[in-house]
Amino acid sequence: MNRVYGALARRHACAPASMLALMKHGTMLLAVVVLAGCASAGLEASNQERLKLYQDHSTPVENFRITRLQGRQVRWSPIGDQALVVYDESDQPHLLELTEKCSGLATARSISITNAGGTVTPGSHSVQLIGPSKAGSAYFCRIGSARRIDMDGVDRARDEARKSN
Repeated sequence: MNRVYGALARRHACAPASMLALMKHGTMLLAVVVLAGCASAGLEASNQERLKLYQDHSTPVENFRITRLQGRQVRWSPIGDQALVVYDESDQPHLLELTEKCSGLATARSISITNAGGTVTPGSHSVQLIGPSKAGSAYFCRIGSARRIDMDGVDRARDEARKSN
């Protein structure tokens, strides 16, 4: 790639400084693109590992209660684009797996969860993404399953993994 820019710079002697700047920025841009690809691949792997860890250390629930009947959830964390962790009224974490990919979940500013009097039932309720969007538009993602996470079990598994590495 640098040979191409170098040849162009020699042919166009009137602008060698601009060609060198182009070489420098082109190389930097290529490095940024490669690093971004590696970072997103690593992020995807870590999301899958985190999802598997939570699945392994959780039990299915038919429903759970939340304190925020309306408005934004205060404590939540996306896991890729098809799962998230939310906290119930007793500060217990729940893994919510969505019925399909929820575009924008990982970058949403906040979420709201539909419910019936504070009770969230998978299959009946959804996660609403709240973020930069057109006025009046809402994006809902149906909750497929809910699992109560055993954080003590998660912590023990993480400790064991660290000791074995």
